[in-house]
Amino acid sequence: MYTYINSEPGLWTTGFRKPDGKWYPESDHSSPHDAHMRATHLNGEASTYVYITSETGPYGWLWTVGYYVGGRFCPMSDHRTEAEAAQETARLNREDDA
Repeated sequence: MYTYINSEPGLWTTGFRKPDGKWYPESDHSSPHDAHMRATHLNGEASTYVYITSETGPYGWLWTVGYYVGGRFCPMSDHRTEAEAAQETARLNREDDA
Protein backbone atom coordinates (compact mmCIF):
# COMPACT_ATOMS: atom_id res chain seq x y z
CA MET A 1 0.00 0.00 0.00
CA TYR A 2 1.31 3.44 -0.94
CA THR A 3 1.62 6.19 1.62
CA TYR A 4 3.78 9.29 2.05
CA ILE A 5 6.34 10.64 4.46
CA ASN A 6 7.82 14.05 5.20
CA SER A 7 11.25 13.05 3.87
CA GLU A 8 12.93 16.41 4.45
CA PRO A 9 11.82 19.98 5.20
CA GLY A 10 9.34 21.07 2.52
CA LEU A 11 9.41 17.69 0.72
CA TRP A 12 6.93 14.82 0.95
CA THR A 13 7.73 11.51 -0.71
CA THR A 14 5.14 8.99 -1.88
CA GLY A 15 6.16 5.36 -1.71
CA PHE A 16 5.69 2.11 0.18
CA ARG A 17 7.39 -0.05 2.79
CA LYS A 18 8.11 -3.73 2.31
CA PRO A 19 7.50 -6.08 5.26
CA ASP A 20 11.20 -5.84 6.13
CA GLY A 21 10.67 -2.09 6.74
CA LYS A 22 12.68 -0.86 3.74
CA TRP A 23 11.23 2.33 2.16
CA TYR A 24 10.73 2.42 -1.63
CA PRO A 25 10.12 5.98 -2.88
CA GLU A 26 7.92 6.57 -5.91
CA SER A 27 7.70 10.37 -6.28
CA ASP A 28 8.44 13.64 -4.47
CA HIS A 29 5.98 16.47 -3.81
CA SER A 30 6.09 20.00 -2.45
CA SER A 31 2.95 19.58 -0.29
CA PRO A 32 1.43 16.82 1.83
CA HIS A 33 -1.80 17.22 -0.14
CA ASP A 34 -0.10 16.42 -3.45
CA ALA A 35 1.68 13.43 -1.89
CA HIS A 36 -1.60 12.20 -0.42
CA MET A 37 -3.36 12.55 -3.77
CA ARG A 38 -0.60 10.55 -5.51
CA ALA A 39 -0.68 7.78 -2.89
CA THR A 40 -4.47 7.63 -3.07
CA HIS A 41 -4.32 7.35 -6.87
CA LEU A 42 -1.66 4.63 -6.74
CA ASN A 43 -3.80 2.70 -4.27
CA GLY A 44 -6.75 2.88 -6.69
CA GLU A 45 -8.85 4.89 -4.27
CA ALA A 46 -10.57 8.25 -4.26
CA SER A 47 -10.12 10.79 -1.47
CA THR A 48 -13.15 12.07 0.32
CA TYR A 49 -12.94 15.69 1.34
CA VAL A 50 -14.93 16.99 4.29
CA TYR A 51 -15.24 20.20 6.25
CA ILE A 52 -15.20 20.71 9.98
CA THR A 53 -16.02 23.70 12.17
CA SER A 54 -14.31 25.44 15.04
CA GLU A 55 -14.60 28.74 16.89
CA THR A 56 -10.97 29.72 16.39
CA GLY A 57 -11.44 32.07 13.45
CA PRO A 58 -11.22 35.85 13.79
CA TYR A 59 -14.80 36.16 12.53
CA GLY A 60 -16.35 33.56 14.84
CA TRP A 61 -16.99 30.20 13.25
CA LEU A 62 -14.37 28.96 10.84
CA TRP A 63 -14.98 26.12 8.40
CA THR A 64 -11.92 24.10 7.39
CA VAL A 65 -11.85 21.85 4.32
CA GLY A 66 -9.56 18.84 4.37
CA TYR A 67 -9.32 15.06 4.41
CA TYR A 68 -8.48 12.31 6.88
CA VAL A 69 -5.37 10.13 6.71
CA GLY A 70 -4.92 7.44 9.33
CA GLY A 71 -7.52 9.06 11.56
CA ARG A 72 -5.77 12.45 11.44
CA PHE A 73 -7.45 15.47 9.84
CA CYS A 74 -5.28 17.19 7.22
CA PRO A 75 -6.53 20.76 6.66
CA MET A 76 -6.32 22.36 3.23
CA SER A 77 -8.23 25.65 3.36
CA ASP A 78 -10.30 27.79 5.72
CA HIS A 79 -13.61 29.48 4.87
CA ARG A 80 -15.71 32.13 6.58
CA THR A 81 -19.05 30.58 5.68
CA GLU A 82 -20.35 27.05 5.70
CA ALA A 83 -21.66 27.53 2.15
CA GLU A 84 -18.13 28.34 0.88
CA ALA A 85 -16.71 25.26 2.64
CA ALA A 86 -19.47 23.05 1.27
CA GLN A 87 -18.91 24.36 -2.26
CA GLU A 88 -15.14 23.77 -2.04
CA THR A 89 -15.66 20.28 -0.61
CA ALA A 90 -18.03 19.38 -3.44
CA ARG A 91 -15.61 20.74 -6.05
CA LEU A 92 -12.69 18.75 -4.66
CA ASN A 93 -14.70 15.54 -4.43
CA ARG A 94 -15.86 15.92 -8.07
CA GLU A 95 -12.30 16.57 -9.28
CA ASP A 96 -11.00 13.53 -7.41
CA ASP A 97 -13.65 11.32 -9.05
CA ALA A 98 -12.58 12.49 -12.53
